Amino acid sequence: MFAISQPVVSTPPQIGDQVTNEYAHTTGILPGAAGTNLTWDYSNLMDSATVGTVNFVSAASTPYVADFPGAQIATVVEDTLFSYIEMTAGSPYGLGLESPSQKFVYAHPLSTLLYPFTYHNSFYDSVTLFLVKPITGTSKLLDSIMVSGYGTLKLPGNTYNNVLQTREIIASSGSITVPEIGVFPVPPTSDTTYAYYVNGQPSPLLFYSIDNGVINVIDYLRSSTVMPLHFISFTAAPDHGDVKLNWQTGDELNTNVFHIQRGTNGSDFSNIGDVNASGSGSHNYNFTDIAPLRSQTLYYRLQETDIDGENTYSNIVEWNVPGSVEITSYPNPANSLITIMGIANYTSLKIYNLSGQQLKYYNINGASITVPLTSMVAGVYIAELSNESKTTRIQFLKK
Repeated sequence: MFAISQPVVSTPPQIGDQVTNEYAHTTGILPGAAGTNLTWDYSNLMDSATVGTVNFVSAASTPYVADFPGAQIATVVEDTLFSYIEMTAGSPYGLGLESPSQKFVYAHPLSTLLYPFTYHNSFYDSVTLFLVKPITGTSKLLDSIMVSGYGTLKLPGNTYNNVLQTREIIASSGSITVPEIGVFPVPPTSDTTYAYYVNGQPSPLLFYSIDNGVINVIDYLRSSTVMPLHFISFTAAPDHGDVKLNWQTGDELNTNVFHIQRGTNGSDFSNIGDVNASGSGSHNYNFTDIAPLRSQTLYYRLQETDIDGENTYSNIVEWNVPGSVEITSYPNPANSLITIMGIANYTSLKIYNLSGQQLKYYNINGASITVPLTSMVAGVYIAELSNESKTTRIQFLKK
């Protein structure tokens, strides 16, 4: 019989997190047992004086993001080694890694832990890993993870309750290509590692690799900086010519407001609206970007500002505008007149300001209509076209 009361981990890494690990000596250290309601005592680990710090940053801010389409988060080690992550439904998927001297790319995003997870969850994936530099080659990977236990973990200076233990086995085989010499097979290998997770931390509290039942590498959490908010998901979807943004949060603490931001290049953003945060707990939110400009690809992100003025950023969502647009307007920006074209299937036109106030109304009898703008102040406006079954909005700018 499985235990009924089990801890759950639901906090994946996000932009702004920072983790520092301490590597320890392995002599005499044994792997922890699997099972329920255990106590794993690693409080006597002896430090090896080797420390590693990992920063979770926006992939768009890194030098190799163009090589990993879809990446939203990157981990950075010593400012040189970047590992790229795609967030899907609140879980991280690995895309590969790159530095000035090496590059590895997965054939498809590699799933590992799917959040939330609990005792006896299992995760499997198989993928081809492409070695790009310093040598070329391929490796077939079969990744198998099981949440194998839960209990209390004792580390130097800290004790953690409600900890989940995972066991990961990666089997690999492949080949490498040596220039001017040839292709050489790589003998099959199998690596087993254990990691210990607790809710609220983006990476393991303890990690070790074993070989024939003996630990050969071990490190543990020395310190971490975790953002006061976790974005579980952030998505965009069409909504009658608008863009509907939906996001889900977890573990909110002292949150104040979400600033919805839009850009055209994935790195420069401006605010287009605000939504008040709930302040604590886990919540669902939404915001509608009314009839955004359709001439280019758009990018969205969220900036949460907490009550202390600190900011937390979501992943970036790319909105691919359809290549062919049914309705167009010219000129845009406009001065005294604007012509709206491609409207033969519509019967009426309404012009609104961004406050939702209707300013003009026209019946449509043709494929285009020219609207005078001299009575309108400079700003952004919405043109709403309708027939019996359909309503479409476009946005234009009055200079």
